[in-house]
Amino acid sequence: MNSPGGKQISAWFDGACEPRNPGGHASWGIVVEINGEVTVERSDYVGFGPSMSNNVAEYCGCIAALEEVAKLEGRALLLGDSQFVVYQMSGRWKARGGLYLPYFERAQKLLQSIGKNRVEFRWVPRLQNERADQLSKAALHEKGVVFVEHQSRNHNFQNGTDSPGWQQLKLQTGESTPLDVDGSNKEVWDDI
Repeated sequence: MNSPGGKQISAWFDGACEPRNPGGHASWGIVVEINGEVTVERSDYVGFGPSMSNNVAEYCGCIAALEEVAKLEGRALLLGDSQFVVYQMSGRWKARGGLYLPYFERAQKLLQSIGKNRVEFRWVPRLQNERADQLSKAALHEKGVVFVEHQSRNHNFQNGTDSPGWQQLKLQTGESTPLDVDGSNKEVWDDI
């Protein structure tokens, strides 16, 4: 996203919760670029236990990226592979309740202090968020967390698009429930 004076700020964020979600070890990673040059690469461990989930980890990454953007002048593009976080932060989906809610509220307050007009959120496929993903997992590796092999949840490797089949699987397993909270037919996930 171009800012006055030609500065282009992009920030990628990601989160992980392993070896189980919820209740595992949570971490996040971020990458910030100014005019295509990496200026920040960070990751951190969030915690372990029943209050941790992938959405908590993703929001912690979003918060860390917003904190970096707050230090800079100009407009910024925040990119993440979590539709849940990106769509809630951009107002497309509503936040309802769950482990993530205090982190959503903190991210919203930070966004308001920066100025909503300065930040654009954009969802990207996991493969376009690879470095932030690596950083989030590196924080877990440093803690000695053992990873469980997961099948890709949001990516159809045959055509590079979201797979609606995963959403149906979520419904069958009871992992989350779609809600149409405002009659706009926007899909909203009341998730952990």
